[in-house]
Order: sequence, then structure tokens, then C-alpha cells
Amino acid sequence: MDYGGKFYYGIIIATENNDDSDAQYNSSDDNSQKEVGLLKSPLNECGSDDDILPIIKKKTRIKLIPESWTNKELERKSRKINKRSPKANEAANLGNEDSNEKLCEHPNCSFEIYSACICLKVLLCSKHFKADNNCRLHQDYNPESLFPVEGSQREVSFKKVRKINSYKLAKELKNKGQYYIRPKTMNLMPPKQLGPRCNGESCSKRNKKCSLFSDGKRQEIVQDFYSMRSLQLQREYIARYIKMEEIKQKITQKQVSRRNKSIYYFLPLDGDELSVCKTFFINNLATTAKTISTTGNIEKKTERRKFNQKEINSQKQELRIAQHRLLFGASVNVNAKTKKRRKKEKMKKNGGNFDGHGRGTGIGKSKSKKYQRPPIA
Repeated sequence: MDYGGKFYYGIIIATENNDDSDAQYNSSDDNSQKEVGLLKSPLNECGSDDDILPIIKKKTRIKLIPESWTNKELERKSRKINKRSPKANEAANLGNEDSNEKLCEHPNCSFEIYSACICLKVLLCSKHFKADNNCRLHQDYNPESLFPVEGSQREVSFKKVRKINSYKLAKELKNKGQYYIRPKTMNLMPPKQLGPRCNGESCSKRNKKCSLFSDGKRQEIVQDFYSMRSLQLQREYIARYIKMEEIKQKITQKQVSRRNKSIYYFLPLDGDELSVCKTFFINNLATTAKTISTTGNIEKKTERRKFNQKEINSQKQELRIAQHRLLFGASVNVNAKTKKRRKKEKMKKNGGNFDGHGRGTGIGKSKSKKYQRPPIA
């Protein structure tokens, strides 16, 4: 059958037969048939006799309308069909089961999608995709569709990625006793580990209980110390187990001794505080002697950082002013006098008035005479 590339209007006819025989495209009209819809038949050059009207399936047939019909007659026919009962409309939808499927977006084409055009952003069938040479991208085409035709829409999440502060990260890892990298030098620092034991014989002579601590107990103390994860709490822990007392007996023969107090170190063991030596105390906490010597009355971070800098600046400025007065005399002002101020003083000395704009009014002097500079004495 050759349609000559023309387009025909047809009436969809639903039959009441229960036969499963294939639909036939004829113009016969029986009493058991009902007109349930109007359709523009996509009979173009893309189709053949076998694949004309793919949406018309079983239990449906089409009746071609003469070409002599005008648009008004077609509109009237469609209105009459739309006024039919709902059952007739349901029968008309028998052939539109796949109406939700997207078809080729080429004008007057109802074939399945083959691929998409990136340039034009349209979905095309295989014939139009390969035949359209206007788009240069069709030369190396990809059969896979670039647009999601089926399935749910992709969920796009906008999560703000925060920047990692290297200084804060290094500080946290150091307080935990783990590996950390120094931000300035980029050197990898090792984790905190237990130091060696002290000399047990000398400690036992001085009534130190260093030998009573087993390796497992020492490991528990280090883990508890660095599990605090705070430098302030760790310093408070050190200050808690350090006691300072006055010197009981002086051994040096010098009259003036630099040492005025004795320091005693303790560590917890089974609920008691046992006296240990300084070496054992430092190695057991995996810290340094400088950390212990600088531990004292610890201020909070906010109080230490927010020092009253305004008072210091004001004191420095007063000191500079006093030094300046000593060098140049007390009568000299800190601020330099402007030209306008100097000119005003000169005018007053010479009998002229100052009008506020840097020039004299001439009162007290004759207008004919010009202002003469006074002779130098």
C-alpha cells in the first residue's frame, strides 16, 4: 500500500468481539462497532505496511476518512465522539497501553527512541538519527541514550565540604598522643610511648615505690592521661600529683641557695598515691621536664589570650611622650602647629584681625599699605 507520503485522518473503531485475532485496517462498518476516537494517522515515509499505526492493537480497527473533509468537519466529529459514554472511551484506550512510552520527537514520527542528539537536545529514532546529516555529532553516534528516559529523577545533594584546619588537627592529635604532622615544617612526629624505667635500687633507698608499678599498670596510666584530649586537663592532672614543700635540710655550704623548696612526685595505684622519682614520673606520662616545670596555676585559654593590651599600649604612649618632652622641652606640643595657626598668631601680633580663612581683614592698619614683614631683631 502506497500512501504517497500523505497524512490521513481516521476514526478508531472498537469491536465487541472477544477474538484474539490481529487487527485489520479496513473500512468495513458493522453493527457491533462503535466510533470511540479520532486519530491522525502518522502514515509518512518512515512507515511501511507492517508497522503503520503501532498504537492500534487487538480489538481495534481504523476507518479512513475522505480527504475532502475540512477541519471544521473533523472538529465536529471529534466533539461527537468525546460525548460518548465512559465505557466507549475505555474501549478506545485498549490500543493506547503504551502511550506513556516516549517516542521519536521528529515531526509526525511514532517510532521508538534510538538515541539522543546532544546539539539539538531531542530524542530520535534510529532512522532519523542516522539520516540527519545537519548535526556533525551524528557522524560518530552512540546508540546509548544520553538522557534518562525511564526511572526516577536523580537526587542532587548539595553538601558543603568544610576545610580542615591543619593547626587544629595537629593540636588534637598531639593531645591524644597519636601521630601528627607539624604544619610549618611538615615533619611527621611519632606517637607518645612509655619511657624506660628508673634505677630501682637507688629509688628504694630513698623510699620510692617505683618498682611496684607493673608494665600493664603503667600502660593504663598513659592511656588515661592522653584520653583526656585536652592540654588544660593534662596539666591539671600533673599539678594534682606534684607536691611542693619547704626544704628540711640544706646540704650545700653556700649561704645563699637557689633552691628554696622540695618537689615530690606521686602516681595512682589501686586507689593510693605512691611516691615515685622524677625520672619515673616523666617517663611514665611520656612527657618532658619542661612541661612539668612550667605547670602551675593554669589560666583558661580565653583569659590567657584576651590579655588587656589597651593598658600596655597607653603606658607605652605615655612613656614616649615623657621622653619627647625631656628632649625638646616641656612647652613643645606633641602635635605640630599648622600653617593657618602660625599665620593667625602673626596677624594678632601685628595688629590685624583674622577672619578665619587665613587672611587678615586690615582693621587697625591702612588699606593702602601692604603688610610688611617685621624687621629681624
